[in-house]
Amino acid sequence: MILSGVVAILPAVARPATDAAPGLDAHLVQALHLMHDWTFLVGPGLLNPISAALLATLLLRRRLVPRIVPWLGLGGTVVVASMNLVVMFGLSKPVPVLAVPLFAWEIGLGATLFVRGLKPPEQARAADHTVPVAA
Repeated sequence: MILSGVVAILPAVARPATDAAPGLDAHLVQALHLMHDWTFLVGPGLLNPISAALLATLLLRRRLVPRIVPWLGLGGTVVVASMNLVVMFGLSKPVPVLAVPLFAWEIGLGATLFVRGLKPPEQARAADHTVPVAA
């Protein structure tokens, strides 16, 4: 998704080595900039939170990593997706600091998997059965 936005903006920013080629129409340049901006809103702004929410839900339900990691991911997805929807409807400008929870999720998940790895399936199943039942 991001690559399509980068390729779309190339004709507007890349200049030929000679001045023999005519420049692009101003309206076309504005359209290319708009396509570039929208691909960044839809790609990392909406598709990334959707995939992170799916992965975080799976990791939380299967208890494959400590619970704080998927909860951080779920919280970050809500914040980033909400911010991008607000920006898409023109109600606000982008607020980059709101991406910090999703960034922390990505770093935290990577660090957790690097240091601990996933729990083996038998340990995850054992954790499900060790919850005491109230009488």
